Amino acid sequence: MKKEKNILQSIVEKLNQKYNNCINLDIKDSYYNMLEVIEKDPTLISKTIRAIKEVHVEPFILPIRGGTDGCQISYDGIPCPNLGAGGHNFHSVYEYVCLEDMIKISEILISIVRGFSLENKHKKIKN
Repeated sequence: MKKEKNILQSIVEKLNQKYNNCINLDIKDSYYNMLEVIEKDPTLISKTIRAIKEVHVEPFILPIRGGTDGCQISYDGIPCPNLGAGGHNFHSVYEYVCLEDMIKISEILISIVRGFSLENKHKKIKN
């Protein structure tokens, strides 16, 4: 994004030279890449993959920038990778989600929570 910001700044400077400083540019970041947060804890992804396999789904990992909710939650301190909900044809008039896929993602979420809960329980027992 730094490159794009510099391009915009350069365009504004050229236009301001031509049109007597009539343009103000104020760039504010509002949508960050959650990968920076998620990479800090590699066990998050490994445990998620294990949880997905536990409910008999083959993980399909496709790096994406992420949704705004997950991104904001990640930058608020809770790493939140996108898992999907079984949807198809996103952001089109043909967008849909199958009930069976929603049930399966629910099973995955339960498996993830169970995995982290058991780990925390074992940590407390050791202490």
